[in-house]
Amino acid sequence: MSSTWTRRMARTSASTCLTASLGFIIFAFFVRFSFGSYISYQLQSLPGYDTYRKVTRDPRPEYDFHLYSRINELGDFIIAVNVLYIGCMVVYVTYFSHRNPLTLPGTATVTSLLFLLEGAFANILYNPGILRDEKTVGRLQTRLHTEYKVFSTNEFSVIQDHLSIWLQCCGIVDVYDFHNVTLNLQGKTSLQVPPSCCKRHVFEEGLTAVVECMKKGDEKSTHRRGCMDAYMDWIQDVCHAYVIYIWIHLIDCVIHAALYKRKIAFANQIAADSHG
Repeated sequence: MSSTWTRRMARTSASTCLTASLGFIIFAFFVRFSFGSYISYQLQSLPGYDTYRKVTRDPRPEYDFHLYSRINELGDFIIAVNVLYIGCMVVYVTYFSHRNPLTLPGTATVTSLLFLLEGAFANILYNPGILRDEKTVGRLQTRLHTEYKVFSTNEFSVIQDHLSIWLQCCGIVDVYDFHNVTLNLQGKTSLQVPPSCCKRHVFEEGLTAVVECMKKGDEKSTHRRGCMDAYMDWIQDVCHAYVIYIWIHLIDCVIHAALYKRKIAFANQIAADSHG
């Protein structure tokens, strides 16, 4: 492995990691502080969005969409780790910092520790049992039974509707959660499921099809899967993307370790020549 090739690879890996870090920080910021706006933006791109607007309420800025897990901690972790990593890279590429012999080993040590933290955190996220506990499920089911109303402005109903449409799910555990919930349309018509449980093709067909879907609640037109499992799958999809970044991060650490080894060998060679 030539010195020029190693430096070129180091620059490439560092640039890739810095770009990915910035991207994850922006994503984590939206998840942490503007999750409701992020979901609303996703819904606006759907073909049946005009129909959705007729049967669901818009969320208010103060609504907390972090119902199903500790997504706040996920956002905080991604922001903190990637800010530290960017700081290490900035220190490393700064010419003045190279005068300090501890710059390279110091940044390599910190980035290696960050890599280990990322791996441990990803392992936690790959275990849904850690994030999904029975107390959380029971609490959400209780809120569904006591608070949920069709086309309501209360916070839980609005959030549940938006999450259901976004994740294409129904209820907390499954669609049968609504069997113990009294659902009415304009206080008159009895419903089997809320409109947010209807599949997307139903909304594309128009409001009449959505009303029929709510009355019948059949498998052809409604989602059967619960939103808890769908939410956990979304977190794991994020984790899949982050694992790819972790591997790039590992390659970056290996390349910089190779650079450090070359630097030590070069320094030893100079010292040997001067004493020779």
